[in-house]
Amino acid sequence: NTLGLKVMPSLNNSDDDIKLLNPKFELIEEVKYKQSWYNNSLKDDGGYSLEVIDPQNICLGKNNWTVSTSSVGGTPGVVNSVYNILKDSIPPSIKDIIVIKENQIKIIFNEVVDSSVFISANFLINPSLTIKSLVWQRDSLDLLIIQFESSLAKNTEYQIQILNLKDCPGNKTNVIGSFILADEAQSGDILINELLFNPYPFGTDFIEIYNNSNKVIDLKGWKCANLKNDTVANKSVIFSSTFLLKPYEYLALTEDRQNILNTYVKSHPDRLIEVKTLPTFYDDQGSAIFLNSNDIIIDRFDYSQTMHSPFINNKQGVSLEKINPTMATLNISSWTSASREAGYATPGYVNSQNLNLTALEDLVEITPNLITPNQDGDNDVMIIRLKTDKPGSLRNIQIFDITGRAIKHLERNNYSSTATSIQWDGSDDSNKLVPIGHYIIWIEMVDSEGNINHLKKKVVVGDRF
Repeated sequence: NTLGLKVMPSLNNSDDDIKLLNPKFELIEEVKYKQSWYNNSLKDDGGYSLEVIDPQNICLGKNNWTVSTSSVGGTPGVVNSVYNILKDSIPPSIKDIIVIKENQIKIIFNEVVDSSVFISANFLINPSLTIKSLVWQRDSLDLLIIQFESSLAKNTEYQIQILNLKDCPGNKTNVIGSFILADEAQSGDILINELLFNPYPFGTDFIEIYNNSNKVIDLKGWKCANLKNDTVANKSVIFSSTFLLKPYEYLALTEDRQNILNTYVKSHPDRLIEVKTLPTFYDDQGSAIFLNSNDIIIDRFDYSQTMHSPFINNKQGVSLEKINPTMATLNISSWTSASREAGYATPGYVNSQNLNLTALEDLVEITPNLITPNQDGDNDVMIIRLKTDKPGSLRNIQIFDITGRAIKHLERNNYSSTATSIQWDGSDDSNKLVPIGHYIIWIEMVDSEGNINHLKKKVVVGDRF
């Protein structure tokens, strides 16, 4: 049962294409093999053949081939050593859909499928798109390229239904998938929203971003970095393939997902992704930077331990959170410590200190925003008016300089009525006049039901010339 040929075409070790033709040069059978089909590093270096597992299911493609188990390395002219009947009663499904051009998508199936169903009538797309061509990838048998007559609309989710899809054994089904043409991110679209840079012993860092736009943004090729000698350094690619972040979604990144899930009860498992590597976030202070696939900086956060709440003694294991994700990342007044009630971090969730800025602004009024405490009777003091509909609220008010150092305690755990006014005359805790410059007023209000509100406001101490 073995026939010798006078001339045998040479076959490449890595991959090649073999065709069997009849006397009329009509194609009878074809196989495009690859060395990876061996799945055996001990046998893929030579001396062993690749064998078909089930001769009745040739259309299974690469899934129907494996390395010979024969003691002599092959079975020419006899039943294959790996012969087996491959039973399959499960219909095929869509594994992934990737947008590869503005008018082209690639559908990847979970197994080899029957290409005879690939006619336009079997494809229903919403919103409607006209199919220009359907190209089945014969070398893999589980890929389909669809080209449309027109370009996809950005940020629009399309649903595609394939009717009568069937696999090699004939299992038939209707399948549904979706795809989106992502948009380009501009500065301000993706914002850093939370950072754990000083984890517990045996813990791990995480960084959270927020899509502050109505765009769907593909994070493929994006990088996270830090600074070295005031230069962007240690760029780490976070996604090497397509990853879509939808409008107003949160996403936390870490090198050890399970560690974060075990440590923080407010971890969102679907919004917490493990990446191969992140840059080092130093425990005391440093920078976190996000760059797009073109190495353009999209957002930057310069952090420091001094940005934590002054009421937290042990800052290890406590993340810094944005008070509101839309606030400027480089503004230190945008940040505070995650709350104890939330477990000191909320990776993938809305921040524990997230505030409705409009509502909180209604509780606090500061006039004037700039004082000149030179005793000329004009804007010498600043009035801080607090309002609440719940009497008995506890309040703390502090003044910080731009380095994050507390220089004045205006209120310490004082109970307030429904309306209170406090003034600041530009002095520090030693009753000395502070230097001219920018300052941060930090306000904490806790009502009788335990609801906590925080607010940071930037003010200015100046002088009249």
